[in-house]
Amino acid sequence: MALRKRKGHQWGVTTLDAITRLSGDSLIESQCTGALSSLRRLSQLISSDQSPDTALDYAAEAATVLLNADKAAIYLVRKAGDDLTLSAAFKLTKRALAAKKPRLGEPIARRCIADSIPLAIKDVSADEDARPLAREGAASALCAPITDGEKTVGAILVLTRKPRDFSAADVEMLQMVADQVAPSALRALGAASRRVATPHVDAHLIEFANRKIRDLTMLNQVSAAITGALDLDQLLDIVLKQAMLAVGAGVGSLLLIDESTKTMSIRAAKGLSPEIAGKTRVRVGEGISGWVATHGMPILVHNARKDDRFRGIAFRDDITSAMSVPLKTKSKVIGVLNLSTVERDHLFNEQDLELLGTLANQMAMAIESARLLAAVQTRNNELSILLELAGAVGATLELDEVLDVLLQQICGLTDVRICCILIYSEQTGKYRLGGFRGPDDITKAQYLDLSIPAAKRAAETGRPAYTSDLAGYVDLAPEFAELVRRHKLRGMLSLPLKVKDSTVGAVVAFSERADAFTGSDMSLLTGVGDLAGVAVQNARVYRRQYRMAQLLQNDLMPKAHLGAPGIEVGQVYSPAREVGGDYFDFVGVGRDKIGLVVADVTGCSIPAAAYISMGKHVLRAYARDNASPANVLTRVNRVVYEDTPSDMFISMFYGIFDLKAQVLRYGMAGHEPPILYRPSTGKFRLLEAPGILIGILGESDFSERKVSLRPGDIITFYTDGLSGAVVNHKEFGREPIREEMRKHALKPSQEIADNIHARLLAFAEGSVSDDVAIVTIKIL
Repeated sequence: MALRKRKGHQWGVTTLDAITRLSGDSLIESQCTGALSSLRRLSQLISSDQSPDTALDYAAEAATVLLNADKAAIYLVRKAGDDLTLSAAFKLTKRALAAKKPRLGEPIARRCIADSIPLAIKDVSADEDARPLAREGAASALCAPITDGEKTVGAILVLTRKPRDFSAADVEMLQMVADQVAPSALRALGAASRRVATPHVDAHLIEFANRKIRDLTMLNQVSAAITGALDLDQLLDIVLKQAMLAVGAGVGSLLLIDESTKTMSIRAAKGLSPEIAGKTRVRVGEGISGWVATHGMPILVHNARKDDRFRGIAFRDDITSAMSVPLKTKSKVIGVLNLSTVERDHLFNEQDLELLGTLANQMAMAIESARLLAAVQTRNNELSILLELAGAVGATLELDEVLDVLLQQICGLTDVRICCILIYSEQTGKYRLGGFRGPDDITKAQYLDLSIPAAKRAAETGRPAYTSDLAGYVDLAPEFAELVRRHKLRGMLSLPLKVKDSTVGAVVAFSERADAFTGSDMSLLTGVGDLAGVAVQNARVYRRQYRMAQLLQNDLMPKAHLGAPGIEVGQVYSPAREVGGDYFDFVGVGRDKIGLVVADVTGCSIPAAAYISMGKHVLRAYARDNASPANVLTRVNRVVYEDTPSDMFISMFYGIFDLKAQVLRYGMAGHEPPILYRPSTGKFRLLEAPGILIGILGESDFSERKVSLRPGDIITFYTDGLSGAVVNHKEFGREPIREEMRKHALKPSQEIADNIHARLLAFAEGSVSDDVAIVTIKIL
């Protein structure tokens, strides 16, 4: 590519690459000083009596060092441009120096001389004239013309082994070497009589190098300062402070862009009042900062007082000159850095703008890294908060407790004066107040009425919404305007509580601050709303199931007095959950006769309780008209088989006590056999009878057995939650039941049943995983 020169060969320097690359991207002041030494040595050779060839050889070497290149060559024009002479070379092979036509690099030099402008080639293999350079191991080339002020007399060419995109600073550096070597080139061409002023050129190079060293030293200081800062606010403050020191600014501000709103806010400021810095918001495209953010280009203003673009944007009357530079990453502008002078005799110049632009690029990368880190930390904090909230609301299914946890969490996360949770009923289409926190002088009805408009709006949009000006809020009823003024409420948040696409409620919070909720707060609260919605819905479902469970459990418990003439009854029922699948019942089946049923349905849930309840009522219906336990079990089995799921089974014992004859007739459907103990003989007997579980086969036969009873006999009926309890791979079994019956045979039946249950709890260390039903009957 060809690069156009500005008047007087003064190239626009936009980066510090030329000096920086002296040490392979290292910003070490000693190496910068080495560059200055090379320039001075070249100047001394040119102005001395040394031969022109010596000066040209050193110029080729100096150009290689100054541009951190690998090879260099100088070509001079002979015979009015018809021929080129390879007058000097550095690190080129003998083959390259052979007198061939054209010589290596000569076509590039001719193009540069013909156009009298620098020529930069990033990829020599893609350029037809430069392609032979690849054989010499070159990847990129930069060529600058050598002129005497009137015509071009030669060119200086540098080559790099690695591909390189030469910067404007690289071009300026090589052009300055070419300008300085011009006198030696003219002497080599036999034109020493021409008057060529060299001291002026030498002074310019020295001043240029000195300025670069100063700027690089400042760049090193800024780099060290911002590298150690990871906190975004701290970094922004350091960035602004270092930038102001670098150019001697008296006022500064750093604005960052909010992509969601396309506005910029001041995140760091020096020399501005806190009120202005805190309230200033600039839309992208408006004013100086907005223009810089939109176009991604810097601006230098020498008379800020007369520039209307400064009006209304943190303007100070004593500002003289000002600079605004974009903070750019590779993909976008993330903010704007504004610096101003307040001293009348101090005006920014192009070199200040250049340095600030270089600093801004480095600052932008540091800021973006800090923002990404802050975003990751914020997200981690959000996830931690959500996990904590999930654990808190997951620890209970009681709706009131869930609502109280939500209130605590939301009030802890935000700065709110009033917080209300409203629960929505699909049946009625209305909201009710589930929980609230706020001043005592506001009634529950007022809390509800104040929050309902915002809750409805949140339900309609399905998104959190924030209002920073309650005074102008259109949905606020007139009767609550006084309440808002009295409690100085300014901001209002409405947060929908959702489960998938259904709204189950809303959180409505009021704050005394207009900016109580930031963008990150809204992001977090969205997650809170989704989590809270599920928690509220689960608690509501649990409450309904619990009420149903209570009804079922009440239905399963015997309603009549368990005692009867001739027997003493003790009983224990302990469900593993709110409602169990075990039950026992006494049924009147005639004069001096009473039926006893003990049953256990698979599972410990509400459906299990529902099916066992059905079995209870079916058995009662058949038992009243039938004196045969086996026949009753057969009929119950048919009904259960037809009306229950295929995986639902019931184990059942059903027996009829003939109290006058003191006989027990019974049948069993896969149930645990009762234990009969006769204290008079000290012997035990299992009351067994064949029969499969109810509900497995539609037609099943059940056998019937009978046993004679004596006064003092004790029978314990139980479900497998007692005998089948397992702890550490050890089963409770029947032996502990026998031991308690023998030990407490003289005690009341209830005490025997309680002792058996206490023995189970001791065995299970207080934690029983299955329903347990125990009925102990003593014959009087």
